[in-house]
Amino acid sequence: MAANEIGSQWKVTRCVAAMRRPGLPPTALQEYHTDGTGSGESAALASVVTACQDLAVARGTVSIPDTLGAAEVQPIRRALAELGVTSLLVLPLIDGEDHIGVLVFMQSSERNWHPSEIVVLKTLAEQVVIALNNAGLRRLVRNLSVTDEKSGLLKRASYLDLALAEAQRAAQQATPLSILLMHFGRGAAMIKEFGEPALEAVMEQVGQLFTANIRSNDLAFRYDTTTVAIILGDTAEKEALLAVEKLRKLMADVRMPGKDQPLPFTAGLAEALMRSAYDPVDIVTEVINRGEQALHDALAQGAGTVLSLAPNMAAAAVA
Repeated sequence: MAANEIGSQWKVTRCVAAMRRPGLPPTALQEYHTDGTGSGESAALASVVTACQDLAVARGTVSIPDTLGAAEVQPIRRALAELGVTSLLVLPLIDGEDHIGVLVFMQSSERNWHPSEIVVLKTLAEQVVIALNNAGLRRLVRNLSVTDEKSGLLKRASYLDLALAEAQRAAQQATPLSILLMHFGRGAAMIKEFGEPALEAVMEQVGQLFTANIRSNDLAFRYDTTTVAIILGDTAEKEALLAVEKLRKLMADVRMPGKDQPLPFTAGLAEALMRSAYDPVDIVTEVINRGEQALHDALAQGAGTVLSLAPNMAAAAVA
């Protein structure tokens, strides 16, 4: 998407987005090219990507208006000629202190990039890194098989790691983050009354409803026997409360065997206190503790209570 969208918007002959660790071959490469221009040969593209990233590691952003007269691209002149490249702009993709890839803009004619254009493209490159991290995180979740197959809920073991990753992403993007805990009755008492298989079947139904109706950037976990936790990305307290009401309505038809009443529903909510000076670990620890306290206080007030606990520990119940 980065190669296609950025390449077309900036009207370059070719735009190549590649993932590569310095000293190694590219591990992923995507090329955009204008209509009427053929796809580049993979060997030529890999050669240009390798040389361009090595330049970017040493120099940062690299702009070469005329490749024919530039000594630094002499080793790849044949590949550039094969691709029909006359000018280059190279932007490194950097995650912290690690170089993970490169964006290369290739033009078939001479082009001097304006400083303001380069500033915008650098910002886009930063967003590409964030998106790659987010996509990589979700692939990791799937690959580690931390999702319960029947309910679709993530397992509790991944909760802290994913909460930390989401807090880091929220801090980078300056977006809000909220933690929601939803409790559906006393687990021990329900097991005694209905049996563990019946309770598990109902919680699987709850999980399936939630995972089918939350947004793609939200993460739902089986927190304990009768509690589900949801990490709500890009969500402040007001929007989180609206999400609670949506989920409450979804639960209206869920019943324990032989019961006419819906499952008891109690929820605790906390919006993370995002400050640039705060460490993500501290942010996550504080908001998780506050979410658990909000649920504890809501349970004390009785079934049906939804309680949001602010960072100053002033709580407001929402009926």
